[in-house]
Amino acid sequence: MLKKKGKTEIVTLDVTEIKKIELQLMKKIHDFCEEKGIKYYLWGGTLLGAVRHDGFIPWDDDIDIIMPREDYKIFVESFNTENAGVFSCETNDLHPFPYAKVFDKNTIKKEEIRYDGDYCIGVDVDIFMLDFVENIDEMLKSCKKRKRLLEEIKLSKRKYNAAGTWIKRMLLNSYLLLLSPYLLIFRKKTNDVCRKLNDMAQKYAGGSTENVMLYADANIKMPLVMNGELFANRSLHKFEEYEFYIPDGYHEVLTKCYGDYMTLPPEEKRITHHNYKVYQKEA
Repeated sequence: MLKKKGKTEIVTLDVTEIKKIELQLMKKIHDFCEEKGIKYYLWGGTLLGAVRHDGFIPWDDDIDIIMPREDYKIFVESFNTENAGVFSCETNDLHPFPYAKVFDKNTIKKEEIRYDGDYCIGVDVDIFMLDFVENIDEMLKSCKKRKRLLEEIKLSKRKYNAAGTWIKRMLLNSYLLLLSPYLLIFRKKTNDVCRKLNDMAQKYAGGSTENVMLYADANIKMPLVMNGELFANRSLHKFEEYEFYIPDGYHEVLTKCYGDYMTLPPEEKRITHHNYKVYQKEA
């Protein structure tokens, strides 16, 4: 789709084009990990899509993967290609997420969130960390602090809505208005809070393979803890025209996350939950 802004033509990408770029990003990730001996698995809706649809969930529009934290650290410090890069809160001081994103360098993604500085990426693939848990009891005790950090991340990225009449603006921004003293005085740089969350995750990690957790996933309220044996082995599985790795314990993982995962949700729930626009960079 083309939109004219002055004399410049702005190319807006549709969901089909976005998925094609994400798929090519995933292929680059896979090839790099194979070359470097880095372990990854498809995750979340992407894992569900692979098992149930042999590709994207038809109404979904993103790709998620997970890596054991040691593999994750190697990946974010070394991955870079001509058309794709990676940001994490440890490698980019403006990155506003506690997990990494591999992004396409030829597109620009605009989301309805507040960024610090001039942070900007294109179409992306999310990479979450899998931590081995040494002391689950102590980790669970930290959940109140984790919840507070997640709230700080959410508040630090929330935009003030300037649309409509003053009454509409007041209603739309009531949450911000109630918390304005906190936001004005104590609003923190998102990256700093993301780093704290990751530091906490590693505090409770250890060498035990009995349990693994997703602690730094800001999309879940409670850290997801699973049996480490579910990720002991992995196999290639069809995903669109390629094959990517999934854990051999995928059935138990998907059941824990989604319940009866092979049953399609009601038609009214078959919608994407993302709200963004993607533009092609000028050549």
